[in-house]
Amino acid sequence: MAEYYGNEVKTGLVILICIILLVFLIVSVGDFQFKKPYQISVLFSSVSKLESDAPVTYAGNEIGKIENIIILSPAERQKYSNKYNCEVTLKIHNGVRIEYDAVAKIETMGFLGSKYINFSPGTKDAGYMKPDNIVMGVESVEIGSLMVDVKEKLDVLGSSIEQLLASSNKLVDDADILLVENREDIRSSIQDIRLSAQNIKGITGKINNEIGDILDNTKTFTSKIAEKPNAIVWGYKGGKEPSSADESSGRRQKSRTSTIRKLKEDSVPSNEDLPGNQGLIMGR
Repeated sequence: MAEYYGNEVKTGLVILICIILLVFLIVSVGDFQFKKPYQISVLFSSVSKLESDAPVTYAGNEIGKIENIIILSPAERQKYSNKYNCEVTLKIHNGVRIEYDAVAKIETMGFLGSKYINFSPGTKDAGYMKPDNIVMGVESVEIGSLMVDVKEKLDVLGSSIEQLLASSNKLVDDADILLVENREDIRSSIQDIRLSAQNIKGITGKINNEIGDILDNTKTFTSKIAEKPNAIVWGYKGGKEPSSADESSGRRQKSRTSTIRKLKEDSVPSNEDLPGNQGLIMGR
C-alpha cells in the first residue's frame, strides 16, 4: 500500500514539473506579463498607414505595442495650435523607462514594409515619462512620397533635356542652311582676307627695306664723322669736304679767340677790388 502511494507521489511530482515548465515556456514565448503595462500618448499630424497593434520600439528593441489611434476633435487641435491631428495611445511594458526628451517617430520596416513607432534615446537629465503622459512626435519622411517627388523632378529634367536637344538640332540645321545659302559670300570674303594679308606682307617688306637703307646711310655718315670730326663743325663748302688747310685755319682761329677772351677777363677788376662806391663799367 505504501508502495502504491509512493508511485502516485512520484507521478504527481513529474506532472507538476511538466506543468511548471509549460507555463514558463508559454510566458517566455508569448507576450504575457504579470505586471500591468502603462500607457503614454504621442501626437502626430499624420499617421498614414499606421495600424493598431503595430510594434513600439526603443533604439530598435520592442518595448510595447500601439493600443489605439484617435482623430482629435477641432477643439483638441486648436489646443495644440492645429499642429497635430492624431493621438496614438501606446501600451509600454512595465519596467521600461523612456526619457522625457526621447523622440518618437513613425518609421517603416524595410523599403515598403509596415509602419511602427520608434523612440530614439534621450538624456537622463530630462527625467522619465510617466503613465498617461502626452508627448509630441516627429514626422518621418516617407520613402514612397520621396520617390514620387524624385520621379516628378526627373520627368521635368527629362523634358528640359528633350527641349534642349530639339533646340540644338534646330540650331545645327539653321547653321547648315546658312552656310549653304551664303557659301559664295563666305568664299569671296575669305579671298578678300587673303589678298589683304598679301598686301600687308608686301607693305611690310618695303618698310623693312627702307629701314635697312636708313640704317646703312646712318652707319656711313657716322663712320665719316668719326674719321673727320671737324667736318660737322665747319660744314661743307660747295658740297665738298673741308681740306686739311681749312681744318688748320679753323683750329688757329679757335685758338686766337680763346686767347683774346682770357686777356679780357684778366684786365677787368672785380667789384671787390674797387674802393668806395665806384661802379664797374664794362665795354665791349
